[in-house]
Amino acid sequence: RAMGGAGIALSPNLAINNINPASYHAFDSLSFMLNAGLDMKFSKYYDQYQSQKNTTAGIGYFALGFRLTKWWANCFGIASFSSVGDNINTTKAIEGTSNTFNVNLQGTGGLNQYYWGNSFTLFKNFNVGVNIAYLLGRIKQTQDLTSNYFSGTLETQDQVTVSKLYLSYGLQYAFDLGKKMKWTVGAIYGNKSNLTLNHQMIILGNASDTLQSDFPDKNTFTLPQYYGFGASVKLADKLLVTADYRFYQWSQAESTTPGVKYVNSTNYYLGAEWLPSTSFRSP
Repeated sequence: RAMGGAGIALSPNLAINNINPASYHAFDSLSFMLNAGLDMKFSKYYDQYQSQKNTTAGIGYFALGFRLTKWWANCFGIASFSSVGDNINTTKAIEGTSNTFNVNLQGTGGLNQYYWGNSFTLFKNFNVGVNIAYLLGRIKQTQDLTSNYFSGTLETQDQVTVSKLYLSYGLQYAFDLGKKMKWTVGAIYGNKSNLTLNHQMIILGNASDTLQSDFPDKNTFTLPQYYGFGASVKLADKLLVTADYRFYQWSQAESTTPGVKYVNSTNYYLGAEWLPSTSFRSP
């Protein structure tokens, strides 16, 4: 994360890099890796009339890594796959009248991935890997309606649960150009996958009285196919520069919301690290 999000061609021996599962090969046979981190996100929503701010926080990742054999390294982890955190106030017109609703929209929850990562050394300096992940989570969307046109509050809650087995792949190859220049190239791939969304709708009236409930419904959402390439170069064990290119084919996803269309996403990442000395002791 300190490298600008780039990681396809990185294989650190003191950290767990789940961007490319092939990177686990760098674990030392005498080490047992434990990594954990927290995420916090500050969001700002705005239109031509107003702006609102929101903050969400939670566990970003937790992972254990170790080597089983000379050619096989493992990783077990939990990481955030997606998150929802919004709180928006707006107004909507009541059809056929000059009155309006005051609407408060809130979204909470998200998806986590519980994964088992594997890295295999096929031959010297060439490694392949796979993350076998189980996506699991719940997203809750709440809409509160108030108006001078009627008394009290009308609240609708849409709870969505998702579970899915998901695989992603990676490879890395390292080579030297001269005595002080070490290169690593890598690639990642994730195939298109359909998620089944299980909805549960609840409508609440004044004093949180349940007006209607148990509207079970199912629909699907498509996780896009993606691929990426990366390269890194290390000079004299001091300067490390790395860059990634990633493409997400979001045009494969079909929206159930009228007027909403997904478009493909192209992402570039660049990071650099300077280590003045490989020793922590004075000469």
